[in-house]
Amino acid sequence: MKKNDVLELVSQELLPALDKEIQRTRELEKWSQHGGRKPVLPSNAEREHKALADLAMTPWLGLIPRVSAQQLKVDGVYSPDRSDESLALFWGPWQTNNMGTLQHTVHRSALSFGMGFVSAVPGDRGAVFRAYSTAQMLPVYQDPVHDEFPMFALRMETLPNGDRMLFLLDETTEHILSVEKRTDKWAYITLSDHNVGVCPVVRYAEEIDTEGRSPGEIERLVTVGSRINKTVYDRLLTQHYNSWKVRTATGLDDTMSDSEAEQLKMKLRQNDILTGGEGVSFGTLAETALDPFVKAKESDLEDISAVSQTPMSALGKMVNVGNDGVAETKSGLRAKTRLRQDSFGASHVQLLRLASHIEGRKADSEDFTIEAHWKTLDIDLLAQEADAYGKMAGMLGVPVEKLWEKFSTISKPEAQSWARYREDHPTADEITARSIAGQLESAL
Repeated sequence: MKKNDVLELVSQELLPALDKEIQRTRELEKWSQHGGRKPVLPSNAEREHKALADLAMTPWLGLIPRVSAQQLKVDGVYSPDRSDESLALFWGPWQTNNMGTLQHTVHRSALSFGMGFVSAVPGDRGAVFRAYSTAQMLPVYQDPVHDEFPMFALRMETLPNGDRMLFLLDETTEHILSVEKRTDKWAYITLSDHNVGVCPVVRYAEEIDTEGRSPGEIERLVTVGSRINKTVYDRLLTQHYNSWKVRTATGLDDTMSDSEAEQLKMKLRQNDILTGGEGVSFGTLAETALDPFVKAKESDLEDISAVSQTPMSALGKMVNVGNDGVAETKSGLRAKTRLRQDSFGASHVQLLRLASHIEGRKADSEDFTIEAHWKTLDIDLLAQEADAYGKMAGMLGVPVEKLWEKFSTISKPEAQSWARYREDHPTADEITARSIAGQLESAL
């Protein structure tokens, strides 16, 4: 693209769209890190009310993507048609770019804000990966659902003085621009060729729909998060003003002025003993119970648990149930985790195929049989499946090789590698059986 075309595209279309994404992302960050929006207060709210509203903020919604991300860790790739040596070469860029750690950042970003992005460009040691959030990068797709790579992607960096550096990536070039904050003056600085042949950005989508939208886990829960903040604020308000008995007195001297009565009231403390003369009677007003507010908050947390498929135990509530009950409470999270593994796993392999293309390994870049292998982090589920399938093998005589691929915690390529290893390394009994079978066959 020509300089003027780049300036017009970025200033008129891409940067306004990126600014909207930045605003949306920053708002979701408030919910993730600080608890979101404060409860609505009246215009004449006192300082104590505002302080209580601050205390009501709890970042519940940030917990949901963290719990989901903690279930996700890629530790290798597998293919039924590839040797371990060739897969090690395919896996190399993952290790040189420290993706073992960086993947957690990418997963959390995609789960929190709907999408995350990783770019891959040529470097001194091969492909170089960089991770970005929706507040840093805006890719544009011709078909946002089916296209593997975007047409172009705009990346932004904000300098300490508020000026912005903009980087527009297309199929062959990175264009560098700047915008001065004070004057809003645009400048085209330079360009550099990467010559990858595609816009080298890989998208990680939390749960994309048929229109290319992916809202993320936090955005779905903002309404419930607002409700929790209001419930907690109401409880704090009640706790602050009405959580103790109020003592009353009638028949006191009514000749005092309002200011004198106010001074007398100020002198009374919670542990004061009240006395009076003839015609004075004392009583109490009951305190407001806090239990309804506590139960209301628990109800809101149950809504978050149901909508996000997150066990209540992850939200701080322990439920006294047996092993079957525990497994049932985790079933939704496990189903969600498998869905994320399909989506993020495809993106990880796409990134590694892009790296292979950059490094000149054509066969690797065109191999669509390779799959990401996810490390088993749910030990309880693995133990349950091992126990169930072990009983099928022992009690029903089902060959164990036929059961390996049924494990949801073990990938199909890994089960196939087990079968190959079993074939290449028979047990002593199998060697003896094969020998006897060979002798019988020769005798016949």
